Amino acid sequence: MRIWKGFFAGLTLLALLCLALTSCGQRAVTPAADDGPSRQPLHAVDCDAPVTPLSLTMPQTDGALNTVLEGGVLSGVFTTVSSCRTRDFRTNGSLTVRIQAALNDDAPPADGKLALWVLTADGARYLQTVSFACDGSAQGWTFDGLDTGAQYRFVFSYTESAARRMSGAFSVDGVTEEIIEALPEEDAVAADAPQTDVSGADVSEPGVSDIALSGSDGGEAS
Repeated sequence: MRIWKGFFAGLTLLALLCLALTSCGQRAVTPAADDGPSRQPLHAVDCDAPVTPLSLTMPQTDGALNTVLEGGVLSGVFTTVSSCRTRDFRTNGSLTVRIQAALNDDAPPADGKLALWVLTADGARYLQTVSFACDGSAQGWTFDGLDTGAQYRFVFSYTESAARRMSGAFSVDGVTEEIIEALPEEDAVAADAPQTDVSGADVSEPGVSDIALSGSDGGEAS
């Protein structure tokens, strides 16, 4: 009897562990500034789809994001053939990201990447990358142990082929402030639609910001 009790107790513990690992709350504790970047391969897990405000519309230029910060949640939509990044922001110490992205063709799905950076006196410093499947499914990850006084940014990238475009929506819980910065549009190209001015209708709505940047895989988009 004791053997069977121990057996079932072990099964219960294993089931709870598996449930924890498949939740959207899976966590990566980011390293301190002098600990060196963490480069362990990580992959986002299934979670609820990000909920974005109706005011957000998909940008029409490559490498652009539209974002809205409401109630501690930074919501956004993006499109890129290489990479794009959020504006810098502050956090309450923990960031939970939910992302849903897809590619613009019928080829087999591939992975995109989400890189977390922190701003330092010497510039932006890479911390951690989490990959996610570009298959239309919702996936997420939580970053803990962040400095509430520091500024962070996320870089979304996809570099398998410039002939394929990655578009998607995301939400980030735990953002306390978005740093509004004037960023130039760099080498913007048409994104399956006529190119539009980033100062047009999409950014005229209160709380919506439109930025266009370019960068390398997992690298800083400055």
